[in-house]
Amino acid sequence: MIKILALVLTLLGAASVVRAEDVNPRVVKITAKNGRDLVFGSNVISNVRLADNAEFNQISFQVGEPMATAFSKLTSENVGNQIAISVCGEVISRSTVLSPIYGGGLALAGLEWERAREITEILSGRRLCN
Repeated sequence: MIKILALVLTLLGAASVVRAEDVNPRVVKITAKNGRDLVFGSNVISNVRLADNAEFNQISFQVGEPMATAFSKLTSENVGNQIAISVCGEVISRSTVLSPIYGGGLALAGLEWERAREITEILSGRRLCN
């Protein structure tokens, strides 16, 4: 009887859980000069880290396949051009691609501490876009 009750409570609890990627699956958009866009949610993002130091706050994260391959292709096609990285519709970074970026690692730097914390929570799926 206790096992059945525990199972029912577990199922009821699981049914009420809402993950950020379920409600807001497209939190990151990378726009290239050539018109190609990559759009993805926190469900393909891992290893989100926020580091602070005296010079800048930096958010680093990994994107999984197939997004990592698509990002490599986008950066390969846009060496010397600028790309914009938006989170929840807000442009967070505009950077010139110096060389192709392989492996799916990205970093965002130069944000105010509180905004960096909010974006870290969004990327990790713990917070929804406003």
